[in-house]
Amino acid sequence: MLEQALDGVSKNPQAWNILRRVVEAGFHGEKEVITRELDPWRDVGQREFLDFGCGTGEFAPCFPPAHYTGVDLASYYVRFAGRNHPGRFAVASGAAIGLAPAQFDASLVLGVFHHMP
Repeated sequence: MLEQALDGVSKNPQAWNILRRVVEAGFHGEKEVITRELDPWRDVGQREFLDFGCGTGEFAPCFPPAHYTGVDLASYYVRFAGRNHPGRFAVASGAAIGLAPAQFDASLVLGVFHHMP
């Protein structure tokens, strides 16, 4: 029953964001780690970043917008992310991501691998 309720909420990107912010304490810990790890990569204009499994784009503001690409399998999350965050967003699966080799200098993969076979 709980799993069905969560599945229903997860299909609404705005509701899912609210729930996750509450449960995950506003993602403060994750955002601090991203900020710390990005610091040596701050030479904007020379680095490209991939957010693999970007979901609703919650972490997009942590990256330079002109050098950020978020991809996710869920088109409704990608649409939400594109409307609410700067950067580029695309619908893609991990099996067929469709991006050029060596296009990115660094990537964020957070909460994705447990969804993959």
